[in-house]
Amino acid sequence: MKKNISKRILSTALCLTLMVTLTSTVMADGYGRVVDEAMGLTGNAVMIAHIPDVNETGENLRNDTHDGIRHQATTGIPNIFYAGVENDRIYISGNVNGVLFQVEGDFSSISQNGNILVFDAVDVLGNFRVVHCAVERNIADSILYFRSFVNDNPQYDVATRLYLAPYGERDFFLIELFGNTFPMISEEAIDALPEDHFLNLFWYAREFEPISVVVEEEEMLGRTLNSMWILLAQYTFNQLGMPITHNIRFEQSVDIRGGRVSGTSTANATMRVRDKWVASPGFPNNEVSGSSSLMLRDIRITYLTRTHTAVTRMMTSGEVTIGGRIVTNFSPGLGVGLKGPALAPSLSVTWQRRNVSTQVGSWMTHTNTATNLWRAAEAHFLENQVLDRIGNHASVMWDWADFGNAARAAAPASVVFDYLLYNQLFLFQSHRRSETRTGQISIVW
Repeated sequence: MKKNISKRILSTALCLTLMVTLTSTVMADGYGRVVDEAMGLTGNAVMIAHIPDVNETGENLRNDTHDGIRHQATTGIPNIFYAGVENDRIYISGNVNGVLFQVEGDFSSISQNGNILVFDAVDVLGNFRVVHCAVERNIADSILYFRSFVNDNPQYDVATRLYLAPYGERDFFLIELFGNTFPMISEEAIDALPEDHFLNLFWYAREFEPISVVVEEEEMLGRTLNSMWILLAQYTFNQLGMPITHNIRFEQSVDIRGGRVSGTSTANATMRVRDKWVASPGFPNNEVSGSSSLMLRDIRITYLTRTHTAVTRMMTSGEVTIGGRIVTNFSPGLGVGLKGPALAPSLSVTWQRRNVSTQVGSWMTHTNTATNLWRAAEAHFLENQVLDRIGNHASVMWDWADFGNAARAAAPASVVFDYLLYNQLFLFQSHRRSETRTGQISIVW
């Protein structure tokens, strides 16, 4: 209900006039701008830049403040034959360097402040890949290529962005149309947006590698093995010469209780997403709260028992995202490592995978024997069981016991959190992380 209400507020805030059609041929004025006069749109301008050989991080794809007129079209006048929005669908046709394009696509996202409309567009002629297609208003708050042009021409408040690239090439054609009309998007189309539609705003995270990746431990709360660690992971991207940072804040919590000789006790561990956001200081149109392209996946949470103790039961629970849906009834893989009672367990022990049940979480039990001790126990959350939404969490509970009335002196136990920090818009942008939380476990005689 809250989602629908917020979307209706956004749709009501949109201007009620359809984007005015731009037709016919455009001509250059004395400042290198291209002005359309055929429809009486005084001052409307089309700007185009050709950036060759854009690198993997996009750091040489900046803006006209840095580049001046170096990359702006100097041979041949770019033509826009038509540009308009009808029935929540955009249409832009024209040519660049004499190559025709006919771009069409459906509305696919709206920014949180309602100032950016994104369209999932393609060139139906097949000549170009559409890198990004959007209409933005209050463009003083937007990141655009023609930044200095915007600063010098405050009469324009709306920009239509069409970024194209020939297939298989790293050349980018950046087309920005400037005017003062903003399209209406229907309330039905806004209400129909999927929960993760903000991903369509992050075109640069799909195109480029981050210019920096940082993971820092912000805070520790509690004692060594009854504690919570709060971590912040950040990918910073270049977007047209400006840094824009995707954030995910998450927690790792551990609670391992002491036990009694020849008795049992418990251990618990959880990874949970606390917050997500996109920060772009100085450009509020590009900022997002509650969403970013980052997620945690391929999560493995392992309990390494202290000497002379072993796990007798392991159970999992949680709330994960699978295929864009939040799911609570799921089964991760469970495995155990076998080792002798006096030896310190490690992640290099011989692993045995076991079938699991979904009747009460995912669980398995074991009766330890002298030659078959569960010294390490792992819950492996599968590739499609990701922590993406705020509140998503993966939890594991273990029962453990003293074995052979021998766990006398205090000795350490550990929980290992192993996972991928992952940009879901770029298949190969992942960073394997592992944190081991270790502390002394007391045994009462």
